[in-house]
Amino acid sequence: MGFPSSIQHFAAAAVAVFFLSACAGEKGEQTKSSREDGVVLIPENWRNRPANSIIVAETNPAITTAWWTRFKDPLLNDLIVTALKDSPDVRTALSRIAESRARSGIDFAGLLPSLSGRVGVRDEYYRDRRANRSSNGGFYTAGLDASWEIDIWGKLYARYKAADAEVAQSIEEYRDVQVSLAAEVAIAYVTLRANEAQLGDSSDVIKALREELELARARENIGTRDAFDTGHARVQLEQELAGLQQVERDVAQSRIRLALLLGRTPGSIDNVLATGRGVPQVPAQFALAIPADTLRQRPDVRAAERAVEAASLRATSAGRELLPSLNISGSIGIEALKAGDIFSPRATIGSLLAGLTLPLFEGGRIRQNIAIQDEIHKQALIRYEATLLNALGEVENALVSVQRAESRLRDLSSAANAAIEVSRLADSQRNVGLKDFSQILNDKLLYLRLREQNTVVGAERALAHIQLYKVLGGGWVK
Repeated sequence: MGFPSSIQHFAAAAVAVFFLSACAGEKGEQTKSSREDGVVLIPENWRNRPANSIIVAETNPAITTAWWTRFKDPLLNDLIVTALKDSPDVRTALSRIAESRARSGIDFAGLLPSLSGRVGVRDEYYRDRRANRSSNGGFYTAGLDASWEIDIWGKLYARYKAADAEVAQSIEEYRDVQVSLAAEVAIAYVTLRANEAQLGDSSDVIKALREELELARARENIGTRDAFDTGHARVQLEQELAGLQQVERDVAQSRIRLALLLGRTPGSIDNVLATGRGVPQVPAQFALAIPADTLRQRPDVRAAERAVEAASLRATSAGRELLPSLNISGSIGIEALKAGDIFSPRATIGSLLAGLTLPLFEGGRIRQNIAIQDEIHKQALIRYEATLLNALGEVENALVSVQRAESRLRDLSSAANAAIEVSRLADSQRNVGLKDFSQILNDKLLYLRLREQNTVVGAERALAHIQLYKVLGGGWVK
């Protein structure tokens, strides 16, 4: 019934539209801006590698996934595991993955045909002027309508793959949240333990300063010292008492910080925190991968890669908007005079339409969108370059911190050992009357101050190692 001629006409129109699209596509390619991508040269090794590190061929995921276990503190392990499960930040990141998957599902649905159903009623009025009579009647209809854009140029598929890359990006961002969260919990925990140790050190110093103040008062009373020595001893004691209040504040705030990181209310885990003691011990050695492997391990670098991939695919999809689109639509329906006869219809109606459409004039909308997507792709490349540079810088800075903390701790340990020996000699000389009590107090204070510094630097060393594990990309769960 005329189908062969219809097909011939459609084919001729398709050929004409194809040639028009070729011209439009060629013009579109000429308007694309050229772009030079920045290149980051990855070094072969780390400049500030510590002596107690070993280079491995590739980072072991089993080690980097749970690096905190190397500190051999069971409470720290439990706190981090709880935070990775219950933290609001982690749950938000998981929700973003679900959101991006749903968005990907929308783009995937664009590749498939759509089908809709319809029902309706139509009233018709007819008047015969010659016979001077009129009539009216109703028709009841039901049917199915279908439409499908055939993705002949891969425009819709590129859009779907871009959404798929954005799902992968959201997964890497979730892993990056895990990396940061594990490090933040460990930092808060080490800070708490260091502050608690400082409370003990400060208490011992305060005790020694009280003894010095009592000695100064006694000597002032008998005239062997003046009021200046007593005042100086009182100032030292009051300064230490003020510092003690600051440390007590830091202890309370560290406990609150840990509770919030775990998704708990302040004070709810204080009883749990009371079961642990001391700053966690840093492992004697740690493994380093070469810079290239380290960058591959970091979730933020991997997320930036996926962002570049998604932007590139969206730019590709935008460019193919200039090409013709093939749309097929069809419908099938039934018609009846009464609603009860809808399943015994008076007639069956069907149609099928296929057509090629080419955007000839749309005010520059498509070309402006192409320019937008190209710039978004360029920005993604720049962010990727910046992420690589930032990652390299963070690792080098962390390695420097580890080196300096190790060196300072060695120096302080030597000084503390020397102070212990001086204090021991002072006690023995006092027993035989060769040294007075004030000198012994000074020697004791020197040792206590060194012990305080040793606690602080020991915590700095642990914090430097935690930061190093973080910037190496450790702490995410596959």
